[in-house]
Amino acid sequence: MSGSSARQQGVLSTWNDDRGFGFIAPAAGGPRVFAHVSAFPSGRRPTAGRVVTATFIALAILVELQRLPLAVFVAYGLVSVLAFLMYRADKLAARRGAQRAPERVLHLAGLLGGWPGALLARHLLRHKTVKQPFRTVFWLTVCVNGAVLTAFVVSSWPRS
Repeated sequence: MSGSSARQQGVLSTWNDDRGFGFIAPAAGGPRVFAHVSAFPSGRRPTAGRVVTATFIALAILVELQRLPLAVFVAYGLVSVLAFLMYRADKLAARRGAQRAPERVLHLAGLLGGWPGALLARHLLRHKTVKQPFRTVFWLTVCVNGAVLTAFVVSSWPRS
């Protein structure tokens, strides 16, 4: 998915600031989606009623509509967590002057569905956001992954 089809809007319907989580009501309807404080930009505490845009809302809606297997949704979540941790480890290695992760490995994680976690890591950790060749390839992996996912979802739709 790319562009607006990958990112869906909703409203943060409830928020428990003490516990750091709440639920998003998708604007297009459907079940509420869990949201953790780590999904929001650093230094910005969310509040109930805030309009949010999220990639995983679109995936959750597709699962709910039985257009995407739950296993694919879970895989995106797991690979996203892995990608986030890889970017974090690379950022820490850069600070220490230690051996860094090869950029092709970071791109592969994004290509395999970890780009939401990589995008979050880039934003929160301020890592891999300046170097132009990396940014271009990163967004290319997002587009390729989105195109493959879209083709998978569309090919599973019943023909009328």
